[in-house]
Amino acid sequence: MKSPHKDDPFRHLLNKLTIHLIAIGFDKVGADWKRDEHIINYNRMFYILDGEGRVEVDGTRYEPKPGQLVIMPAGTRQAYSSISANGYTKYWCFFKAKIGDDDLFRMYNFPVCLEMPDKARITQLFEQLLFHFEQKRQTSFLMIRASMLELLCHFIDKALKLSPLPYRTAETEKLGTIIRYIEEHLAERITVEQLANIVHYHPNYFIRYFRSVLGTSPVRYINYLRMEKAKSLLLSTSLPIAEIARMVGLEHTNFIPLFKRHTGFSPSAFRDLAKK
Repeated sequence: MKSPHKDDPFRHLLNKLTIHLIAIGFDKVGADWKRDEHIINYNRMFYILDGEGRVEVDGTRYEPKPGQLVIMPAGTRQAYSSISANGYTKYWCFFKAKIGDDDLFRMYNFPVCLEMPDKARITQLFEQLLFHFEQKRQTSFLMIRASMLELLCHFIDKALKLSPLPYRTAETEKLGTIIRYIEEHLAERITVEQLANIVHYHPNYFIRYFRSVLGTSPVRYINYLRMEKAKSLLLSTSLPIAEIARMVGLEHTNFIPLFKRHTGFSPSAFRDLAKK
């Protein structure tokens, strides 16, 4: 059964995303706002409310307009400045968007500047971030995480509507190839050696690389995808459990205990949940 998502590798990577907000603020800058080319190891975000200026990422110049969200990726050459006395009024933040050992914005080539359709909501999210970053309540970290994730959802959704995201690195492209292969061959026996051969890695190195990005071993990840597909089939079809086991590449006797470990329910009990 095909996933309804257009970019399954990207969807699976987002499932492993962790966010760390380093700093956040609001300011109105003057004509002297300027910083020459430099490199930082975190992402820089601006939300432009008013004014004019320019930013540069890896030598490409942009002039973000009011209503645009700007993300300058970690590890890129960055510069910015005002271009008139009418400097930017803006929210800003520094953050990391980690997937394993790498950063989401180092793995894919996102647009730098995007117009945000729901400007009021973006402003509200930044206000929430400012409030909780300063208040340091016991639940503030949850609110910060939720607001940052929603901000990134607005940005990523807009980017995906414009065009598919190109890979920034060959390593990310290889991981996408592996995830697609796994999804397309869940009904078959899949070995680590097979996966390593696809991307021309030694199996031991492949296991370490896979774990560094997705935080789990290839075998655990394959079983996770199998159980997720089985859950979907149990709830959306009346197929016999033995047939569903076959469709996810498992023997019936192995499928039942693995499914119970994954969900806490037997396959038949899980199917009954949809009837209640």
